[in-house]
Amino acid sequence: MPKLWESASEVTSPAIDFLSVVIALFVVVSAALALVVWRLMDTRAKVSVGSESCPWTLGDVMTVFGLGGWLTLMLLAPDVAVSGLTREGTLSISAAPLARMVLIQNVVLALTCFLWLRVRRGVSLSRLGLTDVDWRRRMRAGLKAGFAVWLLAEIAVRLTRAAAPRVFSPETLQVLTSMESSTTLLQAILPTVSVGGLVVFVILVGLVAPLVEEVLFRGFAYPAMKARWGSRWGMAVSGAFFAAAHLTLLDFPALCVVGVFLAWLYEETGSLVAPYTAHAVNNVLTVVVLAFFGQGAV
Repeated sequence: MPKLWESASEVTSPAIDFLSVVIALFVVVSAALALVVWRLMDTRAKVSVGSESCPWTLGDVMTVFGLGGWLTLMLLAPDVAVSGLTREGTLSISAAPLARMVLIQNVVLALTCFLWLRVRRGVSLSRLGLTDVDWRRRMRAGLKAGFAVWLLAEIAVRLTRAAAPRVFSPETLQVLTSMESSTTLLQAILPTVSVGGLVVFVILVGLVAPLVEEVLFRGFAYPAMKARWGSRWGMAVSGAFFAAAHLTLLDFPALCVVGVFLAWLYEETGSLVAPYTAHAVNNVLTVVVLAFFGQGAV
């Protein structure tokens, strides 16, 4: 019976010592930031825009992302230590552990958001925009929008890559291009996996990850940002927040475009069905492009 993953594919990342420091700093900073923002913002009165109000605050958003990120790092650290291969002070991750990590990350973040809203705020999950009686029409709109957002992201990626050598020094550019991100990891792994492995990544990255990200960034984060800053600034900030969460500077403009577009789609439809469908189309196309051509933004 053929193996799901073909011969080992490895991704070289920064040295383990450096990675450990980054993880430790991220844990400390995220926990401290979540605590400070929670204390400063959770007690403030919620701001309503028009006739709408958000039953949670930006403090909730920062706390959920800080707590979810911390739990994710704690759960993934042993997997990285066991699955990684040390070669000349670097950490290598093959396809199977990466797929497992993607699944764990999305499950932990989704559960953190759901449990926090349910226990802390008593909010029904339907308030996140997960239900839509007109889902078929929203899905059709999302399918059309998905190709548009993918095209916009691809243009932004190519413009950024072309402009990067003019903005950054060769040394800085080398550091930026070597930084781990979903795109760089997939770009190195996808061309080497079998057809079965590619299907697994299409499901995880193309279908599961967009659902979790839409719940977190559009259903959860955007309403709180809209309530404080209005729809226009809320879209802009949520788009930048979405891009920053992917931890890749070179792909930041493309991901910001995607984030703003999906927030606008959510604002226009009032449901996660359309932005999720568009996001899924974008990610599936990107996975296919990365597998066969080696470029794209997820």
